Amino acid sequence: MRHLTSFVWLLVFGLAVGWLGLAAAEDDARQVEAADTPQLVIPGVNHGGIRDWVPVDDFTLLIQDNFRKWYRVKLVVPSRQLAYAENLGFVTGPSGILDNTGAIVVRGQTYPIASITASEGPKRQRR
Repeated sequence: MRHLTSFVWLLVFGLAVGWLGLAAAEDDARQVEAADTPQLVIPGVNHGGIRDWVPVDDFTLLIQDNFRKWYRVKLVVPSRQLAYAENLGFVTGPSGILDNTGAIVVRGQTYPIASITASEGPKRQRR
């Protein structure tokens, strides 16, 4: 009988701790979702929809579409050739929309896209 009582108390305690852990994880997930910026897509890329692009670093690229909106594109892996590239290729789906399932081609190497978010464009330099 003593073992059964201990087992029941352990079960109740385990369920309470597990429930509290799930509640804390759910709160953390809500905070992460609120902190994340929305993922965007760039339409019409396969029909000349890119007006300009500026490399920021090995992981980041700023892209301007034909409507003069700027997007910050983060790559999954770094591209050391991005700063020296004269042209880029874009891998899109059949609809021609560039999203986080697409990729950027630099000098024959394909770099998958991690995220696309809104940006204000490159910093302007004073002359």
